Amino acid sequence: IGKPIELIVDVSKTRYRRGEAVELSVKTPQAAYVYCYVQSPTTGKIQRIFPNRFVRDPRIEANSPLELPGAQGFKVAAGGEGVTRQTLGCLATEREVYNDLPPQLRWGDFEDIRLGTFEEIRDAFALVAKAPVALEGAVIEVVDN
Repeated sequence: IGKPIELIVDVSKTRYRRGEAVELSVKTPQAAYVYCYVQSPTTGKIQRIFPNRFVRDPRIEANSPLELPGAQGFKVAAGGEGVTRQTLGCLATEREVYNDLPPQLRWGDFEDIRLGTFEEIRDAFALVAKAPVALEGAVIEVVDN
């Protein structure tokens, strides 16, 4: 069993106007394989936003922040009708485990995942990794314009 991975997830701000693009920064003190997800504020479904069709490699180098979406060709819009909070989460592993996941756990990017919580996703990764999987999230406040 590997040592726990430290994962730091920062949103550029904690309060966003509805529809505004959410930006986050992900960093680890050691090289790691990172997977980031956003939970739909209206349906509660979770989608993977990194890695994705724009950047397929989940590896990030030590102390080299990953900016999402950065220059990648997608946007995470804050909130939805009547929504006041939204959750984002990232996982980190010491080694690449995605291809070892059972087929039903290898979802396409920007598609709803069949697991309902970030913890369930982490547990699925940990089962395959046979090592600690870091999970860090961020909750943003969504306000009307």
